[in-house]
Amino acid sequence: MTRGKAEGGKGEGGKGEGERRKPRKRFGQHFLERAWVTKVISAIAPTSDQTFLEIGPGRGALTRPLAERAGRVVAIEIDRDLAGMLERESIPNLRVVPSITC
Repeated sequence: MTRGKAEGGKGEGGKGEGERRKPRKRFGQHFLERAWVTKVISAIAPTSDQTFLEIGPGRGALTRPLAERAGRVVAIEIDRDLAGMLERESIPNLRVVPSITC
């Protein structure tokens, strides 16, 4: 069985294209499936005059389609690898904030 590329067709946190990164239990990570992303985006119906705060964008499954429709997205991510991955995509209206835990 062949696995497809990860959400958005991008590689994960330094891994090769199409490789999926396993959720880190210590961060309580759970990644959204594509079908849920479509439902959430449809339900919130973002517009270009809105700003969204996303807590825990993970691999960006929701972040990318949200940024395509919203005026601005601020995403706070505790996992430095995932935050770095999203930052490297250079999405113009996305600000990634790496979270610092105590």
